[in-house]
Amino acid sequence: MLKSWIILDNHDTPRLKNLVKDGAKQRLAQALQFSIPGSPCLYYGVEVGMEGGDDPANRGPCAGIW
Repeated sequence: MLKSWIILDNHDTPRLKNLVKDGAKQRLAQALQFSIPGSPCLYYGVEVGMEGGDDPANRGPCAGIW
């Protein structure tokens, strides 16, 4: 029943990978998201480290693999 609704990124915002360049800080943000009370809210692409800048680039796949 608890929802934290802490969303680090989604298709309407710049992706975490582009906002926070330091990998350790990215992992810290994700650890905090999963350790606060409630269910974490993940938008598709977060689990694979999806990249993307401002709209519409934040809707595309990882730039490094294409």
